[in-house]
Amino acid sequence: MALKKELLGGEGSIMHMIVSYRNNTALIRKKRLFKSGKSYFRAKEAYRKAAGGEAAFRTATPQERALIRSKIRKEYLREKIFLTLISVLIFSIAIWLTVIFWPSRPAGKIIHSITVTTSDFMEFNKYMAQGDKWMLDNKWYSAIHEYDLGYSLV
Repeated sequence: MALKKELLGGEGSIMHMIVSYRNNTALIRKKRLFKSGKSYFRAKEAYRKAAGGEAAFRTATPQERALIRSKIRKEYLREKIFLTLISVLIFSIAIWLTVIFWPSRPAGKIIHSITVTTSDFMEFNKYMAQGDKWMLDNKWYSAIHEYDLGYSLV
């Protein structure tokens, strides 16, 4: 009697998922540190063969190396000075623009004088007193209404 393997529910679809995943990952190009056939040295070698032989390279003398080194240092120093000057110029322009466009503070207190008649002042005090009574009774909206009425007079 042959043993029949019983599949649990969903096992067939899970197996299909695993197989599809393996096949898809096999299709993806493997990432390598050095790609074969496309390196600089292989391209250089192919160029030399096509150009017809070996290129003649000579080594520099110590005086030539010192001259090259001094040229590189001068160029580096010139670039460093140029970048420093540009950054100082930009920074100074930024400070100047900040000083020019920064909102200035008022020189002193600005006092607005208004004239209020005695009857308006008395009515204002009446509304304020009624607002205070509403505040003591915790009736905030009524207090705000009374205060608004009082401030509308002034």
